[in-house]
Amino acid sequence: MGFGKIKRCSADAHLSDCIRKAATINGELRPWHCQLCETDYTDRNRQGIQCSHFIGRGITMHGTQGWATRFDPSNCLSLCSACHGYVEAHPVAHINLWRDVYGSIYGADKSDAALNALLQRSECKSRAQYAKNNRLAISAHYLNESRRLDEEIEKYHQGKEADYEVYSYAQRTKTLHHP
Repeated sequence: MGFGKIKRCSADAHLSDCIRKAATINGELRPWHCQLCETDYTDRNRQGIQCSHFIGRGITMHGTQGWATRFDPSNCLSLCSACHGYVEAHPVAHINLWRDVYGSIYGADKSDAALNALLQRSECKSRAQYAKNNRLAISAHYLNESRRLDEEIEKYHQGKEADYEVYSYAQRTKTLHHP
């Protein structure tokens, strides 16, 4: 399956699953929800909820072809197909939503440090090359994250403390020096 000319690999599928499971709205866990319109896809066709990449998977200014942040959870939002199309056509709305979810000027962080760090990571050629060369390991990482999130969501629904953050493959990999 692909989007345009960009082919979707298993790492994309597993990361997408994690993002949609770990969606939060106003800091509260809301699995299978659109983070913009808040529509619940728990009992609906889950094809309607998508993983939106803030920095696209296409070619970037420095030629990293989106690989540098393609599998970075902080580059992703859980959006229904209508809202995904909307933010793609309205970049300011996309930026504001990203800030609301990940906290920058409008969130707890009064700077755009998190956004600037993401933009800087998007142009890292060694990070892009690592992601291209290690898709299978990244896929396995996000498959394990997806399974862990299932357990954490169950804890959350039982009223227990849960860790529903999606951990990046870069946070778990010692050989990658570009977190």
